[in-house]
Amino acid sequence: MSNFDDEDVSQLAAGAAAPYAVGDKHPPKHSQFKPGQSGNPKGRPKGSSNLRTRVREELRKTVTVMKGGKPVRMTKRDIIATQIVDASMMKNNLKASMTVMKIDDEETNAQNAISAQAIDFVIPDKENLKLIAKRLSRLTEEA
Repeated sequence: MSNFDDEDVSQLAAGAAAPYAVGDKHPPKHSQFKPGQSGNPKGRPKGSSNLRTRVREELRKTVTVMKGGKPVRMTKRDIIATQIVDASMMKNNLKASMTVMKIDDEETNAQNAISAQAIDFVIPDKENLKLIAKRLSRLTEEA
């Protein structure tokens, strides 16, 4: 038995579009987005930045500060680093000291990892080089 009645069949024969079947991956027409319309028209506008980007931009800005009685231009990032180190040294701030030590340890570990990779690359000794040269000479003689 067909889902079409005689009128539907005559419309199909006349070139009319087939009836829209609602089902899996075929939502009803009234709930579909119009062509070219976003699914979230009031969403985040293009070009807007998130908090992380804004903080990075602020840290890169330079400001003038007095250092040793003279005006010096520094980035905000450098000022914060200087304040943390100074607080760990002069004010006996344990939290600042731990932060500075942790950052220093991470840097040291990174440098040690790089140097360990360089140590893994070992130049062959003379005996190995002689053996390789002998094998290469045999290959060229055979060819």
